[in-house]
Parts: sequence; structure tokens; C-alpha cells
Amino acid sequence: MKRPDAGAKAGGGAAYTSPYVFRGRIPLQQAIPLGLQHVLAMFVGNLTPLMIICGICGITGMQELYVTLLQNAMLAAGIITLIQLWSIGPVGGQVPIIMGTSSGFLGVMRGVAASTGGLAGYSAILGATLIGGCCEAVLGFFIKPLRKFFPPVVTGTVVLSIGLSLIAVGVNSFAGGSGAEDFGALPNLLLGLLVLAVIVALKHFTKGITSTSCILFGIIAGYIAATLMGLFMPHTLASGANAAWYVNWAKIGEAEWFSVPRILPIKPTFDTHAILSILIMFLVTAVETIGDISGCIEGGMGREATARELSGGVVCDGVGSVISSLFSSLPTTSFSQNVGLVTMTKVVNRMALTCGAVFLILAGLSPKLAAEGKR
Repeated sequence: MKRPDAGAKAGGGAAYTSPYVFRGRIPLQQAIPLGLQHVLAMFVGNLTPLMIICGICGITGMQELYVTLLQNAMLAAGIITLIQLWSIGPVGGQVPIIMGTSSGFLGVMRGVAASTGGLAGYSAILGATLIGGCCEAVLGFFIKPLRKFFPPVVTGTVVLSIGLSLIAVGVNSFAGGSGAEDFGALPNLLLGLLVLAVIVALKHFTKGITSTSCILFGIIAGYIAATLMGLFMPHTLASGANAAWYVNWAKIGEAEWFSVPRILPIKPTFDTHAILSILIMFLVTAVETIGDISGCIEGGMGREATARELSGGVVCDGVGSVISSLFSSLPTTSFSQNVGLVTMTKVVNRMALTCGAVFLILAGLSPKLAAEGKR
């Protein structure tokens, strides 16, 4: 992929800009793979917190409701990402951030789900998410006077902490995923090494689209390898479960192509204990979002984030979590994995990220992409 000449004209006479420029227009043949790369990088991570909490609350056995919640999580992430990229009034920082279900809340949500139990526990989490999202949105309007409390050394430390915390996530996934019966098995490690090798080779030894979309090509290579492994290697464990590396295309084939999303498939309830514990995490998340935006702007655009960008980003975090609660999904905030992807590739173009948001919305309308959750 050659960087388009800023003077090159599109069909309507508008000039194409570089994918390394936030505001601008790039050809769809560049924007689509760059956006899809973001979706594939965060797809599993976006659903994992929901799958864990649904397991604790016993929702995984309710097939129709479970798939609906997985769909809604993807749909909400796409809608909120569009708001973050383009903004609606003060909501949205117009920054190259992908939004997704936050794993930072897992600890407190596990506690709420375990203490309350069942659908009641999940319902209490939704009520707390609604209240906490409103509080974070209000906090976002006061970022400018509070910014002196967040100097670069503070936001830099937050970004560093985020990166270090993601190491454990990467290692667990590399070995087959937390809780996998074949965790650390040789096929899992070899498949992970293949994907890593493809990404590193394309990033550092090629140019153009293969370099900027190295994550996308690495994931595709992994899927192809896993499919071939399924044809030539046994994939059933002694317990009868499938190996972690196995791609079960049969379940995807059985699912429907299209389904209309449901608003509030689970009604929220308001429990004081749940609200207080989750509200504290929303305050922590606001600091994390400031770090995400600062790291993304500095790493991807080479400058410091403005007060307007930080304020709009935090407000979007809060409003986004309110929106996700209306879809009976968990808090939706800035997704740190994709911040790392932006700083790695330097691709910050809003049109490319918008394509990623559209892919998320389309995924939320198709039960096929939630079918693998039906285990």
C-alpha cells in the first residue's frame, strides 16, 4: 500500500490524504483492511469479560439470551466508537480510539455476581453501570480544571501500567486461553508463534499494506493454519471438549445470518453495594481513559492531547457505558489493546477506524459471529 499523494484527486475531486492523518479521506481499499485489523485485534477481548460474568451468573446455559448479549456487546462497541471518533456535541473526543467492553471492572463485577447470584446479580451490575456511567460523564466536563493533576508522568505511568497488565492477557491467550483444558499445549504455542512470526516479519521487512495491516495478515494466517490443523490433527480432548486452537466452523454454519438487537433483554436493578463498588472503578477508568488518549495521541500523532480531546473522551466513556447498559451489556470504555495497535502502526485515520466501527455494528447484527459462544 503506497501512501497516497495528498494531491491525488478522488472521483469527486476531493484530495486523498495519508492513513497517518486523523482527519482526511483515504480510499476504501485502504480503509477497510485497516479498520478490520482493529476489529480482529479486539474481537475476543471485547467479549471475554461478558462471557466470564455470564458464566458466573449462569447465563451461558440460556442460549438465546447469551447470544443476544454477545451480539449487543459488539453492536454497542461499534456505536460508541463512532461517537468517540466523530463526537456529538461534547460527547466524544474525536480521537483515534476504539471502544470496547472493559476488563478493568471484572474484579468488582465478579464479586457482585457471586454475592447476588443468577440473573439478579447481572441485573445489579447493569444498574450500577447505568449510575456509574452517568457519574463518569459528569466528571468528564471537569477534566480541564483537573488536568493539572494529570501531568505526563502520571498519564505515562498509567499507560505503562496498562501495557504491563496486558502482558498476562497475551500470555494466557498465547497458551490457549484462561481455563483451557489444553493450556500450554504444544499446538497452542506453535500456532501462537506462527502468528507472532508473521506479524513481526511483515511489520519490519515489508512496506505498504502488508506492513500497516500486519496484525490483520497475522490473524488470517493463524486462522488458515488452525483450519488445516483441524483437518490433519485430532482436536478432541479426553474430556470430549475441543482443543483451544480448533476452529469449529460447524457452529458458525448453524447460526442465523441476521437478528434484530433487543433493547434491555435484562432489566437493571439498583443495589447499593453494587453501585458503590462499581462506581469506584468508574473513577479509576476515567484516569485510564486519560492515559489511553494521551498515549494514543502522543504515540500515533506525535503531540499532547488537548483538554477538549480528553474531556470529550471521558464523557464518551460515561455516556457509552450508559448506552451499553441499555443493551444489557457491560461498561464500554477505551480499549487499551487498540491504543497499542495505533502506536505500533501509526495509522490514525478516522475513516479507517470508522470502517472498524461499522464492522462491529454489522457483527452485532449477525448471530453467526456470536455462535462460538454457544458452548
